[in-house]
Amino acid sequence: MPVLNVAFGDGDKLALASAVDGRVLAWGIESGEVVRQFDTNEFGGFALDVSPDGRFVMYGAAGGIVTLWDLQTEQVVHRLNAHSDFVLDVAFHPDGEWAYTAGVDGKLIEWSSFDLTLDELLLWVEANRYVRDLTCEERTQYHLDEQDCSQS
Repeated sequence: MPVLNVAFGDGDKLALASAVDGRVLAWGIESGEVVRQFDTNEFGGFALDVSPDGRFVMYGAAGGIVTLWDLQTEQVVHRLNAHSDFVLDVAFHPDGEWAYTAGVDGKLIEWSSFDLTLDELLLWVEANRYVRDLTCEERTQYHLDEQDCSQS
């Protein structure tokens, strides 16, 4: 099994490796035994990082998907359709509040904290989404108040 990337987690206790077959394996450094395995179902994991607090593993794959696991519960926390093609690198900011992904599509994406509840995430999206004003044509088409358009 070819290994594509390695990261360290949980202080000096774990070595994590992403494999070409879409698995992330965690070895106990002292024992040399596989202690955890995360199946991504995503071929070709070129990108791997562990959060500064050792809590999360972030994995980027060939299909543009970024997956975040909780190392303790081994549960998927988030699965993001981040890029249109290969994810080349993922990295946590040292403060743990931000993460970054880079892909073959030429995008560098900055992600806010992954540790949000659904309600917090919905509030963030509502506060940060871009909503454009409708044109006068669209206001007429949808039978909306046209008072702003009458002055043009």
